[in-house]
Amino acid sequence: MDYSDDYLRSVLPERDPPSDRVPAEVEREIEGWRGPHEGEPAVRSARWTYAVFEEIRALQYRIDGLPVALSAARMSVGLLDPKYEKSAFGIIIDVPKGLGGHLGRVDFPRLDQGFDLWGRSLPITTHAPIHPVGATSAAWACANATAAWGVITAGHAVAGHRAGTPVSLANGSRGALLKSYHPPIDAAFVGLAAAAAPPPGLTALALRSFPAAGQAMDVHAQSGAVGRAVVSVTDTRGVINTRYMPIIVFLDLPLQPGDSGSLVTGSNGDAVAIYTAEMTDGSGQQIGLAQHFEQAMLALDATAFA
Repeated sequence: MDYSDDYLRSVLPERDPPSDRVPAEVEREIEGWRGPHEGEPAVRSARWTYAVFEEIRALQYRIDGLPVALSAARMSVGLLDPKYEKSAFGIIIDVPKGLGGHLGRVDFPRLDQGFDLWGRSLPITTHAPIHPVGATSAAWACANATAAWGVITAGHAVAGHRAGTPVSLANGSRGALLKSYHPPIDAAFVGLAAAAAPPPGLTALALRSFPAAGQAMDVHAQSGAVGRAVVSVTDTRGVINTRYMPIIVFLDLPLQPGDSGSLVTGSNGDAVAIYTAEMTDGSGQQIGLAQHFEQAMLALDATAFA
């Protein structure tokens, strides 16, 4: 997707949603990350994103005038691709191949606003290496229960490995899989031998709970930091502490195979997600996927450090 702040600004509602419809914790987080690199459209996008999720959760909406239920598990809020879909900020649901396109209009009476409902049918290609040795670590981590040290990476990079199974590391040493909840949470905690202890002076990573379209991101691949932008997100509230419904952050463009596990941070350094995969089709439409970081750490029962 060809993202720009001008595009986001052009398709967002010109006003903020009613302040009493924006969750208080979202407003508190906005105050922590807004700054010179996160302008007004990203703030307005976050407010509308989580106001919409709240109204959907409360069943305060209609689709083309009818009370049709939406499935939160397969839904995101954010930007459509103007080249392949249309220029709009809307609600996106995953649909079977061949059924994508405009599905209707969702109206929110309490927000006095409506958005397009769009079906998207893009195959997902995980950026898994041939061998886990080629994956990327997102961060150092310490198990909350045992104080064992290790690294966080994408769960599919060590898919099929049982807890305790050796994992080859790029520096020639070997770790062991401590915990993974893939699928559906695409994250894994790989423990290290005592000789591979992390360096001193690490500090716990700050976490961002509520990403939204327009927020600037850095994906920390092995080749260096790569700039990306959030274009849509699935709902965070109410599911962040579950291992049964993944929270996905969609990026404007994918990275490369082998970049799975890379840490995705906001412009202020907050840990936002773990890069995992791309969505692409034969026409050339491409989007990057990332697993919400805070949800991953709650599932793995670990604290991340940098």
